[in-house]
Amino acid sequence: MFSGDLELTPKWEVGFSSGYDIKNQGFTYTQLRFSRDLDSWKLNFNWVPFGDRQTYYFFIGIKSSMLSDLKYDKVIRLSISKWYPIEIQLPAVKISRKP
Repeated sequence: MFSGDLELTPKWEVGFSSGYDIKNQGFTYTQLRFSRDLDSWKLNFNWVPFGDRQTYYFFIGIKSSMLSDLKYDKVIRLSISKWYPIEIQLPAVKISRKP
């Protein structure tokens, strides 16, 4: 697992976390984070770009604890779940032949 945060400016921060699975030869859960200080407001955007939990998360809200309920946040999930075979049962039908 590796991660890091970088303050681009006093008001912009970017973060990253991921890992690499040597056995399966692929990246594990990966997340990109963007944060912006808007003086009395805060803005966050998180992105999971691939995998089973592929999502976007957007948040904007007031920093003041008294007005913390004044916010907008939205989660968008891009992948539903893995594909699983479905077993279908059909009604039994009897076919008889007359000799």
